[in-house]
Amino acid sequence: MVAYAPLGRVVTGDNAGGDNDPEFDAITAIVGALKPLDDEARQRVLDYALRRLGLKAVGAHGGPLPPAGETTLTPALPDPPGAVGVRDIRTLGEQKQPKTAIEMAALVGYYLAHLAPESDRKVDITAVDVTKYFHDANFPLPGSPSMTLVHARNAGYFDVGSSKGSYKLNPVGHNLVAHRLPASASPGSRPRARRLAAPKGKAGSRTRKSR
Repeated sequence: MVAYAPLGRVVTGDNAGGDNDPEFDAITAIVGALKPLDDEARQRVLDYALRRLGLKAVGAHGGPLPPAGETTLTPALPDPPGAVGVRDIRTLGEQKQPKTAIEMAALVGYYLAHLAPESDRKVDITAVDVTKYFHDANFPLPGSPSMTLVHARNAGYFDVGSSKGSYKLNPVGHNLVAHRLPASASPGSRPRARRLAAPKGKAGSRTRKSR
């Protein structure tokens, strides 16, 4: 039996596992774990593992694979819904145009969960994050960042987080940022027409009957 090892090394039954190569051991473990799964499950596992490591190999989803020993890497995640080309909180703020501190807090939660660099990405946010990312987005700082999160929770956009003073964006908050911002006038709504005052001496005035 012939197996393929890292950097194009061919391993046969005579020398398989004999070199104590950590790369080969990793490949053996991965192949063994994936073998019982169907193709779709294998792809999901690989996608998640690469995403978790901040990598995405060219050739995923049926594309051409790189030559043995060569791996070309591209950004791991596609843009989530409603956030095209966003790589910082200010760009997201310019796209979504939040009008209130509560909407901006939801924006911060969405950014940290989906768009922030891998090292900064997280689910829970705190008052410290509100201050930092409001500033980075050039959005007016609230008087009390912690109360802003409380109000955002009361508005239905956040749930209580894993530690005291932390909050996590819930599906309602996610949908607000992904699908409802920027806010626009509801279709069919029209401004009310102003009532014009009737000229004096005509409408609304009484005419005395001549005797």
